[in-house]
Amino acid sequence: MSFAPGSRVSQVKIAERLGLSRTPVREALRQIEKDGLVVSERGRQVVISSPAAALQFPLAAPEVCSVVFGAVTATEIRENLPRLSAKIPAGFWSDPQSSGLLSDGVPVPK
Repeated sequence: MSFAPGSRVSQVKIAERLGLSRTPVREALRQIEKDGLVVSERGRQVVISSPAAALQFPLAAPEVCSVVFGAVTATEIRENLPRLSAKIPAGFWSDPQSSGLLSDGVPVPK
């Protein structure tokens, strides 16, 4: 199961699709929210966010040896650290590539 960045996803629909109760789904979403991959909204929904992808994208280019991110506070630095190693869903980059936003051959994080 994969979701596009910016999409709104219902806990109930995820639970139904996986054949689970809402409790394990809610707990899993809380965990990945800590990594910045989703943002909770009212009505038992989450929005798929993409800060991890934004932080990892420039590092995929072999010419790039380091990147300085715009973190200002210690809290922002602590929030960004797990995003650097967060797993990006396999299909995440296919939409920008197929729509022409990313040219063929542009390296993307794996």
